[in-house]
Amino acid sequence: MSPSALFTVPALRRARDLIDLRYAEPLDVAALAREAGYSKFHFAQRSAPPASRT
Repeated sequence: MSPSALFTVPALRRARDLIDLRYAEPLDVAALAREAGYSKFHFAQRSAPPASRT
């Protein structure tokens, strides 16, 4: 596991846990980013799948 993953994986798990906890409520990227401890921009980058290269 890469050093950056040591910080990314737990942060994304916290966001996923928030989704599980509040599945019946509307959630936005800002709330998920806040739970993960990231800015909205950083959270969107970290949670997006990598772009494929052709």
